[in-house]
Amino acid sequence: MSVELEWPDGIEQISYEEFEQRVHDGEVPPDTPIRFEVVTGDQFVPAEELELFHTLADPDIRDFRLGLRSPGIPIITAILVGLQLRFYFLAKLPGGSELIVEKWANWAPAILEGGEVYRLLSYGFLQIGFSHLLLNVLFLAYIGWNLERGMGRKNLLILFVFSVFVGGAFSLLMTPGRPSLGSSGGDFGLLAAAVVFGWKHGEMIPAGARKFFGWGVLPY
Repeated sequence: MSVELEWPDGIEQISYEEFEQRVHDGEVPPDTPIRFEVVTGDQFVPAEELELFHTLADPDIRDFRLGLRSPGIPIITAILVGLQLRFYFLAKLPGGSELIVEKWANWAPAILEGGEVYRLLSYGFLQIGFSHLLLNVLFLAYIGWNLERGMGRKNLLILFVFSVFVGGAFSLLMTPGRPSLGSSGGDFGLLAAAVVFGWKHGEMIPAGARKFFGWGVLPY
């Protein structure tokens, strides 16, 4: 079973399976004349006039797949990585690491007794040791870049901030007497989202991007 697409330079005949794939990927504009014998007979009609096209061309799925196939600039991910680097260099200044821990680290007495709840978020942008910085930034850049392309900037930021907050709350409960800092909570939140999304919606993800989701990132 084949479908014919009418382009300015001629008619292209493809299989129905390839037609489905192209519509999913957003490669068939709504005004493209198509001929699908069992539906249109001998006539070419604009794709947008067919119920079949609208069923396949779910706008959310199409935008998600297009985002993953587009190189794009992961602005939010770049900003988050940039903040990590700036706080790391701040910590290298004389008295910098002491200032960071004293004012912004996740520490139970300051939060519970001093009411400094902002520490449950600020700690997630702080780095002191180089190895700690390197691992956290690599994971953030790798996972964040792919999630931002697929989920969008706003959702990526919400997910990261929420993960930092939840990670900070658990750290507070588990080690109340010791200050903590680092973006591990946010990184693991993004990683978990990539794993779960890949398992739940693997069919939506283009073949070339599946290594960034589900089983592809589970080992990390």
